[in-house]
Amino acid sequence: MTRTDRILNAARRRIVGQGWLDASVWCMALGVAVATVVLAVPKFEPRFPAFEPVRTLAIGVGSGLLLALLIACWRRPDRLRTAVKVDHAFGLKDRLGSTVALPEDLAVTPAGQCLVRETEKSLESIDLAAGLAFRRPRRLWMPLVPLAVAIGVIMLPETVTRGTQARASSTTEKDDRVAKKSDALAKKLAEQRKAQADNLSAPTAQLMAELQKAAEDLAKSPPAEKSEALAALNQLSDSVRERQKQLGSTEKMASQLQQLKQMASDGPADDFAKDLAKGRFDQAASDLKSLAEKARDGKLSDADKEKLQKQLGEMAKQLDKMASLDQKKKQLEDALKNGGLTKEQFQEEMTKLNQQAANMKQLKELAQQLQQAQQAMQQGNSQQASENLAQAQQQLQQMAQQMQETQSLDEALAQLQEAKDAMAGDGDLANQLGDMMQGGNALGDMLGNQPNPNGMGRGRGQGDREEAPDKTASYDTRVKMELGKGKYQLKGFGQPGEQTKGRSVIDGGTVEAAVSEASADALSNQRIPRKLQKDVREYFDRIRQPE
Repeated sequence: MTRTDRILNAARRRIVGQGWLDASVWCMALGVAVATVVLAVPKFEPRFPAFEPVRTLAIGVGSGLLLALLIACWRRPDRLRTAVKVDHAFGLKDRLGSTVALPEDLAVTPAGQCLVRETEKSLESIDLAAGLAFRRPRRLWMPLVPLAVAIGVIMLPETVTRGTQARASSTTEKDDRVAKKSDALAKKLAEQRKAQADNLSAPTAQLMAELQKAAEDLAKSPPAEKSEALAALNQLSDSVRERQKQLGSTEKMASQLQQLKQMASDGPADDFAKDLAKGRFDQAASDLKSLAEKARDGKLSDADKEKLQKQLGEMAKQLDKMASLDQKKKQLEDALKNGGLTKEQFQEEMTKLNQQAANMKQLKELAQQLQQAQQAMQQGNSQQASENLAQAQQQLQQMAQQMQETQSLDEALAQLQEAKDAMAGDGDLANQLGDMMQGGNALGDMLGNQPNPNGMGRGRGQGDREEAPDKTASYDTRVKMELGKGKYQLKGFGQPGEQTKGRSVIDGGTVEAAVSEASADALSNQRIPRKLQKDVREYFDRIRQPE
């Protein structure tokens, strides 16, 4: 190894060492900062394990130094760049750089040999320790900043972190509660789905399966915020209500069928009429099946056939009348023209009628089948009447299945609401609203406008200001007047003195009416947060529904 090679290797080591010193400042600061974060996280998040402070800081510093060494080695110069740095450091006028860059074919020439000897002679008088001495890195204070923060985190009082740990524990309890309630909801939905699997149509069965899967997913991975869980349950409730709209209101149809109770009895179709009037479609279908078999087998006497014919005609007439929505729409239009309904109320009632259209269509089809059976019996065709009654029986079975689906959806909706109430807190929604609205202006409290608990002092308060003390006194007086029937009139606000007879123009009934009207005014100055508006609306809808 020539002297030139030894000088180049030594110079490269010094350049790499200086690069390591320069990079170590930033890398140590980064390592200590990461160690500080590792020490701080367990103090505010108990779910993460705590580490020993000294060892953590030592690992951070060591990792920073190792990273600085890797950076210095990666950025180390090659032979030519090292030679150029040596030339600049000792003023060799690019002799060493020219020698290193000299091609081999030129190095063997006399001129090349002369350049090599001149360079080696120049290198004999240089001192690398003086020309390439290690210098102090800039911003040497940088690692002290995260180190000071780390010391502050280590010495953080326990009282500061206790509240955070308590909140974390509360959050964990809430997550557990959400998971438990979601798991219980999934089990209830699974049991309900299994028990009524044969009575549900394909869309309803698919919806119940989706509800069960969503509840299971919510139990496995509960969201971080309780509001997110409530929002997920609200979406499931909306899906159930949408399916209920598609099926229609069987309760409304059942209430209309109660008019069949007024139909004349004493006939073969008495049981069928009673069950149909009570909304028991499955039992009514069974009764109709029995009538169809009797008509087909000729087990009905002439008197029974006449009575059955009369009953079927009367029921068909009443069912067709119930299924007609034209008269109801005309009544709504007349009420809108006469001012009895507003446009909003008219649209709402029309929407309800449109939702009942599917159910009314079923009633109309049932009425047509009963009417066809009645006509067949008039013609003496018992076989055709039996077939028409069998078709009516199938229609009733579909209506019974639809009612069972509606009841299943109602149960699922109730279970979802129960889970929402349980996730919302220990109490029900009414208690939460009472706590939220307690203290007068709840909106001001939520925006940070906290009143002074003592009533007086600096800051914005609530209510009327207390009246300043004033000099007052009481007095006794006698009034010369005659009391009797009639009214009296009070006049003036001057000093008390002699009063004269008069009449009062104060009407007690008017005052009482005004007071009762004022007491019934709504509280329009209090607003409910957006995330609770839907739950509040559902709560009041439930308490308005009749038992």
